[in-house]
Amino acid sequence: MEGVPKRPCFNVAFLGIVSFGTSSNQRRDKVHGFGLTIEELKPRVIRIALRGELDLAHAYTFDEELRRVEEARPSCVVLDLRELAFLDSCGLARLLAARRRARRLGHRLVLVRGPKTIQRLFALSAVDEAFEIVNDVPGALTTH
Repeated sequence: MEGVPKRPCFNVAFLGIVSFGTSSNQRRDKVHGFGLTIEELKPRVIRIALRGELDLAHAYTFDEELRRVEEARPSCVVLDLRELAFLDSCGLARLLAARRRARRLGHRLVLVRGPKTIQRLFALSAVDEAFEIVNDVPGALTTH
């Protein structure tokens, strides 16, 4: 596919350290991170594997990378959520925006089912019916 490199395309990862606590004696350090890997599964079918935390700090980075993929006009974009550990409302909003763009641009958007916590968020926010969700990547490649 012209404009989209062969696999592995590229890998983007961001890590940062955030401190929590009310004083220096009660301080905890926790590493938060997000990463994504983009690869062409077959001509015009792109898989984006998300890992870590898709939250306010990383939602727009994800959106920018997805828009770059969409510029190549794929027929299908597979968002693999299996390694996603956390999703907040900002990340969910970017997924919904991706669904709207897919409809407008005319490509298929498929989500590979994430961990139970991610699926629970989808169910509680009533967006699970808004997406085509499959259990694994081969399931995303079948025609419908």
